[in-house]
Amino acid sequence: MKMMQILDGDGDGSSNNRDMYNGRQIYDFEIDIGGVPNNVTNDALRHNTRTLTTFLQTRASQSTLHFGNQTFHFYPGVYARNIVDFRMYVNGTLSFHRPKVIEAVSSSSVEEKGAIVMDAKDTREVNRPWPCIFIEHSKDLLFSSPDPALADDDKNVDERPIDREYGRKPRGIISGHGSEYWGIPVVGYVQLMEFRPDLLVLQRSSNVVIEYLIFKDAPRWTLNLDVDGLVVRYTSVVARRTEKDGHSGLDMTAFNSDGIDLYGSSVHTYS
Repeated sequence: MKMMQILDGDGDGSSNNRDMYNGRQIYDFEIDIGGVPNNVTNDALRHNTRTLTTFLQTRASQSTLHFGNQTFHFYPGVYARNIVDFRMYVNGTLSFHRPKVIEAVSSSSVEEKGAIVMDAKDTREVNRPWPCIFIEHSKDLLFSSPDPALADDDKNVDERPIDREYGRKPRGIISGHGSEYWGIPVVGYVQLMEFRPDLLVLQRSSNVVIEYLIFKDAPRWTLNLDVDGLVVRYTSVVARRTEKDGHSGLDMTAFNSDGIDLYGSSVHTYS
């Protein structure tokens, strides 16, 4: 498989999907950005992680990013800050895997990602493992799966009626592959304790909507949200070792895989 070269956050070519809609640039992660689907090699994981990080840091503001109905594999450590007016739609699965070495957040590791150098006192995540996705100091964000009835018409997101049938609709999945960290029940927890990445971290951000998504098997916390003005709706959190209905004693050994941890104000969650 040939990897696409990243040029200022894009792949090596443009597609017809890069159109303006409602004042936002529209990008497809595979076609426009150079993301590689359905490939779990180390090269593909590193490539996708770097590609998504570069895009979020350089192109995300005033844009819409679509992930097609495929599986894209990553390592933890997707990071960006200072994003304004961004919408991300997941049709398939974003799958985050355990790296050989679990890297901790530090001023030097943030600098290596091309971001603003971080003061050690500037984030709760310092000395914690890099979250799978970590965004801070951002505002006006939407994370969703497209409603097929709306196609690309995302301008009325805040005006939709209550959706009582959301559970029957296809929803995008963001998976942390928690079992790769949990290991043998109880014994695996002792090995890593709390040194496991959160799935999605938003810090010091505002005006965020999370909807129509399934967050699955976070290594540690699922949603760690420090947001003023937050809506979480039509969203499911799953953390389990088995595929059976219910939550058995074995599933309970997926220790401290919290659902939604909230800070900030003006928070509205419902389903």
